[in-house]
Amino acid sequence: MGANSSCVAADHTFVQHTLATTIPGQWRVVPAGSIANGFDFTNAKLINVVRGLAPTLIRIGGTAADAALYLPADPRRKIGSSTTVVSDATWDSILSFASASGASLLWNLNSKSFRSATSWDPTRNATAFLAYTAAKHPGVDVAWSVGNEPSSSVSATLLVQETAALAALLPAYGVGAAQYGPSFSTTDDARAAAFMEGTRGGGLTGFTTHRYPLGSNCAVADHVGRAASDALGQHLSKLVALKVAHADPGLLMVLEETAGG
Repeated sequence: MGANSSCVAADHTFVQHTLATTIPGQWRVVPAGSIANGFDFTNAKLINVVRGLAPTLIRIGGTAADAALYLPADPRRKIGSSTTVVSDATWDSILSFASASGASLLWNLNSKSFRSATSWDPTRNATAFLAYTAAKHPGVDVAWSVGNEPSSSVSATLLVQETAALAALLPAYGVGAAQYGPSFSTTDDARAAAFMEGTRGGGLTGFTTHRYPLGSNCAVADHVGRAASDALGQHLSKLVALKVAHADPGLLMVLEETAGG
């Protein structure tokens, strides 16, 4: 942002942390902070740290969310090199962690595995997951999203349909109504505007974007210089302008992922 730019007030829940659903074959080393690697959600020290960061939002998702399956009684954490398993026991431990730490939870549902050329089918996995959540944890308040970083081949129309499908499902289960999306990693102005227009009044809580201005091989000078932060500010300013022109006034704008290597 430029030297003369004015600042706006940040939401009080501005601290967000993403825990990877990571598939085993996605990285050379599966991150310790991932479901696939058996992340310990009972760790008392971690629970205390998260509690001290309140109010905070824990997002569990990312690229591998689109390769994660809800398999209720499966004891495995992963299947081969492409699938992360989310069992009842794993989900119970995640919700217990959120409750004990006082963190809000955003869960990233799998879209890609159950998406056709024209629609997303929640009955193939998501409805069973929601049904278990409602039965075992009635009244829990989880925020939800469908898919992660949709490719440029996925149209705004399809993304709007996915958002509407989830919004139509949630009231029946009573496990949270907040919905975020579509986690764009690149911004095509026309697609972003069409998505915002299509979700007006449709239950979307926040528009999410991912931006890595520093890249994966940055140096210390990149962190302390202005170029990357200015570029990030310009990107976010463009999204805010699109929101003003095309979205519901109350739509939250969320920088969901950002970092530098």
